[in-house]
Amino acid sequence: MAHADAALALAREHPYSLATAEVQLTYLHQYRGEPDQTLRRARQAAATATAHGFPIRAAQAAILGGWARAAAGDGHGPAELRAELDHPYYLGLLGDAVGRTTPAEAGLAVLEEAIELVGTARPFYYLPELHRLRGDLLARDGRAAVAAEAYRRAMEIAAGHGTRSAELRAVVALCRLPDRARPPQAQAELRRLYGQFEEGFATPDLVAARALLGRS
Repeated sequence: MAHADAALALAREHPYSLATAEVQLTYLHQYRGEPDQTLRRARQAAATATAHGFPIRAAQAAILGGWARAAAGDGHGPAELRAELDHPYYLGLLGDAVGRTTPAEAGLAVLEEAIELVGTARPFYYLPELHRLRGDLLARDGRAAVAAEAYRRAMEIAAGHGTRSAELRAVVALCRLPDRARPPQAQAELRRLYGQFEEGFATPDLVAARALLGRS
């Protein structure tokens, strides 16, 4: 966040740099799971991009704003995400948004398309999240055992990438499954990962982890 704020300050005098920095800050809030901040930043980024004629940045802001509205319970949010989405990250946002407002199968189809699009030839930072989101929809659909497999896959990929936040988010989801589907070591794994963080304890992921661990 400090780097993102610094980039924003440096970009003030150059419109394209400013639109880019605002979009990147919006991405960061989305990745942190903060829909209110995402929507606020998306609106600002869209205003800057539109005022100066940067259509790609405006489209990115609209997509992120659509996710934020869906995450906040607005059924119209997914409509913002449907335009020419061939990037796995955007498809992941669409799958999440659709899954919040329609039956799980529709969102699962989009997430599976995104996972297939990533393939296996390259590491992709959002792949653990795609598997976790797939697990969330499976869990919501009552398929807890299959959801557990998706969460474990997300944890495995995140650990391989060294992305602790994504790994923690998948473990938190795993710990929320019913007893019959939750592995006995899940709580210990959550405790181990939580202990590796040194900052960011007010972020949604760490707040959720602390609640599951029964910490104040």
